Amino acid sequence: MPKESADRLRILYLCVCALCAVGICVGTMFDFDISMALMSDSGIGAAIADYGLSLVDLFYAFAGTCLFVGLRKKGERYELLGRVALGIGMSMPFIFYANDVGWNVRAMMGYVGGESSPLLAFASLVPSAIVVTAIPLVFARRLEDKDPDRLIATGVFLIACGICSQYANDLLKPLFSRPRPRYLATLDDPAAEFRAWWQLAPYTDGPSDAVGSCPSNHMMLATLMLNLPIIVSAVRHRSEAPDRASITIACAYVAVMAYNRIQMGGHFLSDVCLGVLLTTCLLRLFFSAFLGPYVTGGESRVSE
Repeated sequence: MPKESADRLRILYLCVCALCAVGICVGTMFDFDISMALMSDSGIGAAIADYGLSLVDLFYAFAGTCLFVGLRKKGERYELLGRVALGIGMSMPFIFYANDVGWNVRAMMGYVGGESSPLLAFASLVPSAIVVTAIPLVFARRLEDKDPDRLIATGVFLIACGICSQYANDLLKPLFSRPRPRYLATLDDPAAEFRAWWQLAPYTDGPSDAVGSCPSNHMMLATLMLNLPIIVSAVRHRSEAPDRASITIACAYVAVMAYNRIQMGGHFLSDVCLGVLLTTCLLRLFFSAFLGPYVTGGESRVSE
């Protein structure tokens, strides 16, 4: 990765962390008021919440493509390993789609479990299969493959970021056990049951809405969109315009998802900012560990 691109990415990480710190401070004082004022239900908001993460899920397929191309370039002895890595990378977004978004797609197609034909359930998986299959077909020949080690590092980086972000949320959410705004809104006295993000109640029993607000799982995963500049840098191009555009798109995506989580009553401002902050710190750490050695003064280095 050229040094200019890496520097822009480091600045992006720093700015996002600073904004999140401010958001957490504001949320500490005004979380309840902000959520009660902004919370509303809408079809567009529900669609963003349901389908928005499908974009970052596709990063796994791109990661598998990077691993496949990088390992194949290292010789025939790595060919099988590359194919396995590609299969794993392509299967992950497909599985996420089938288990999450697939429910909505099947409902729109009129599928009724136990009554409709199984063929209709399989048909609901076709859109995901087409998109996931298209990724290696489109990008395998467009990757900057002069340095296979860098491609392998990029693939490992993308997969490690996604997995660690998800499991970090699974570990932290039960420690906070914070009620969601939409749950509080159903109570007779929402303010009495409100708890600040720092008022931990580890492993409290209850339904998801009663204990699942902090940190925001949606935002911990949505922040993976900040890896878009790294994906763009792995593709052959000769200008800085794609790099700059990818940063703009990534920031806009995270901002829209953050507002959506507050508007839909899923999380408080501090929950959203904490989720973004945690994943951004993770990205910065993994960037140094996996991709730091491949930052150069100009074009990507060629491995010896």
